[in-house]
Amino acid sequence: MKYILSFVLALTLFASVVMAHGDEDHDKQQANQQQTISNVNKQDSTKLTDFHYTPYILDLILLITVIAFISLRYRSLMQKVGQRGALKQTLPYAAITGVLLVGSVWAIHYVITDPETQVSASSPTTNQTNLSPDLITISKESQLLFDIRTEQVKLEKLVSGVKVAGIVKMQSQNRAEVVPPVSGRVRATGNFTLGSYVKQGQTLAVVEQVLSSTDVASLEVTRIDLKTKTAELQAQATQALTKRNAVQIELERTKKLYDAGAAPLKRVQEVELQLKLADEELKAANLRAEITQVGEKKVDPIKTFSLQSPISGLIIQSNFASGSQVEAGKPLLTIANLDRVWVEAQVFEKDLATITSAKRATFSTSAFPDLNIGIGEGTNNRLLTVGATVDAEKRTLPVTYEVTNPDGKLRDGMTAEITIDTNGGREVISVPKAAVVDDQGQKFVYVYNGGERFSKRVVKLGSEGQASVEVVSGLESEERVVVTGLYQIRSGLPSK
Repeated sequence: MKYILSFVLALTLFASVVMAHGDEDHDKQQANQQQTISNVNKQDSTKLTDFHYTPYILDLILLITVIAFISLRYRSLMQKVGQRGALKQTLPYAAITGVLLVGSVWAIHYVITDPETQVSASSPTTNQTNLSPDLITISKESQLLFDIRTEQVKLEKLVSGVKVAGIVKMQSQNRAEVVPPVSGRVRATGNFTLGSYVKQGQTLAVVEQVLSSTDVASLEVTRIDLKTKTAELQAQATQALTKRNAVQIELERTKKLYDAGAAPLKRVQEVELQLKLADEELKAANLRAEITQVGEKKVDPIKTFSLQSPISGLIIQSNFASGSQVEAGKPLLTIANLDRVWVEAQVFEKDLATITSAKRATFSTSAFPDLNIGIGEGTNNRLLTVGATVDAEKRTLPVTYEVTNPDGKLRDGMTAEITIDTNGGREVISVPKAAVVDDQGQKFVYVYNGGERFSKRVVKLGSEGQASVEVVSGLESEERVVVTGLYQIRSGLPSK
């Protein structure tokens, strides 16, 4: 009877121990389920009868009971048979109890304690994949398949405030036209098309001016006269060369006589002077002949004029075809440098003070809504000018910003939306607009909890920027929110 009682006590003791600790192996295999169950049970964590605390209380009670029972038995035997006899009789009892405990461990851990039964018993009405409407589990494979991406919540100086419409304009000094000085036939010098980039000073075309028959006849007479004159001057140059060579020979003969003592030094000096004069005469004759010859060659019934690019930039307009006849003063090409452009906004007069005092702004275009360009503090873009006249009907005036043109995406005439900062440069917690979901007026985001877990989080929004929005409450910096794949997240896809 005493062994049966001991077995019952030991079995009960071990059952409580397994209830508290026997689920460790299963917890490692079912981490996501146990984590979710733990979150659900947090609401009742202060109750004395909570699943997590009751086994420990039973452990303590039963442990004290068993120790007390063994102690009483040992003392009872010690009074009858002495200390040595009591120890001998207690040891077999302890050994049998140990064997029974080992058997109980095996039975409770692998047979009685069913992890699936424990999970379902602790939360019988909760779906194992998604135990709470605010908790979602999505496998890594599904995240990759549906391109679910996240971004970190960050502190930033959000540009928000007055929103105005604007238009992109080309800077007047960065626009130039190529105009022929004379009428004639134009010929392109390269393979230039619309959109081609050209450099300042680069020759783009040549205009050939063709004269009338009367002018051609007159030029021919002039050319013949110049040709005749050139022949005469060349003959004179030949005579001057002959004369110079003769003087050179005389000088050499005179020097030999002087060396032999047959001629005075004065004679040598006279011949040297004659040679110098002959050299100058020959040079002058050659120069006259060359000038006349050049003039003869320039007498041509067809004159050409090179047309060069006045600035570096893109060809945005072409008004001629190679080989066509063009008129003097009519633009052939229009070139624009779009490295920097103007953005002109029409601002209501009531917002003028706010806009002129604002240090920062951003803008985007309808063509590139994801391209947000900053203006002012921390950028190379600036407020250029504020118009001096208010439109009498619209009560607006033009405000012009000068901005860089990233990759040449901005084009003349594009519409733009400008956000002018009225926050004063304060730092706020912000998230991309794409991360915010509006469900019947309630704003919320999906927070990435790591691994395969996401949670729905209600947020309160504040100021709205060009691409981001301020989060007043509901998020902390450095948390991560979902920005793409929101439809799949809202659907609560189950893990594969």
